[in-house]
Amino acid sequence: MNKYLFKLLFNPFINNAYSRILRPFCNHLPDRMKIPVQCVFRLETGKTGVIRIKGNYTSYVTRQLFWNGMKGFEYDSSRLFMELAKRSKVFIDIGANFGYYSLLGKLANPGLHVIAFEPFPDALKALRANLSLNRIYDVQVEESGLFNTTGNAMMSYRINKDFPEILQLAGNNTLLQCSDDRTYRVQIGVERLDDYVNRKKIPPIDLIKIDTESTEHLILEGAFETLKKNRPVILTEVLAGGMNRDMTGILENLNYSSFGIRKHDIIKVKEFRSEGTESNFLIVPDEMKNAIEKIRF
Repeated sequence: MNKYLFKLLFNPFINNAYSRILRPFCNHLPDRMKIPVQCVFRLETGKTGVIRIKGNYTSYVTRQLFWNGMKGFEYDSSRLFMELAKRSKVFIDIGANFGYYSLLGKLANPGLHVIAFEPFPDALKALRANLSLNRIYDVQVEESGLFNTTGNAMMSYRINKDFPEILQLAGNNTLLQCSDDRTYRVQIGVERLDDYVNRKKIPPIDLIKIDTESTEHLILEGAFETLKKNRPVILTEVLAGGMNRDMTGILENLNYSSFGIRKHDIIKVKEFRSEGTESNFLIVPDEMKNAIEKIRF
């Protein structure tokens, strides 16, 4: 994109006007015209209602949600999650980022006890801002990460070179060593979920979402006793080439079954094999398989 056009389109006033005018015609726009947005927008979730989200130029997710609605990002996973949230009392959002799943959970079930873990400072600010936008004041926000140890760890992240001065919400921060352009580091506090639950005396957990860029299996290692005792349903992302064998081994020892999430359905799988760059999976205690398989979304 021409640098002068770039500067014009990402002027906050121009960007807001551009996006508001063209959004009603989004189904007819080519993808190149669906530029990142910085405005606050309403997201329709069907019969359940509406949530408000603050857009961010660095966030692929807010861009997709603004232009394409719920269908723009993890549509089937989101709809399934909302059905599960209606049936739950305590939900743990691990890797909450700007709060999408926490917001959906509270919309589906206003009485849901939500605990959102987000250790990255920029995402933490966005999470709190979005909760406030939706007048949600009872989500328990934790400024630390979950892992298989308790202490401190270094998180790697990248800064968007086009927008270095704003909150960085790419959502691909990781605690693993990486050799790409995630060259920036920040120290965060980490804790095993087992330790956190015991320390805070958390009531039985029904539902967990994990999206932590390939450390999901390490989080499950640190949650072994909690999973064994509480038997929550888990929604997790697996990146291509991720931790398939590690996840499978941990969950087999806990008598959990795994399902791939497809259009309007879940399909039992033997291993975590992602399609494309990433896939979401539902991990279910064996004693709950029949009930879960009957859910329609």
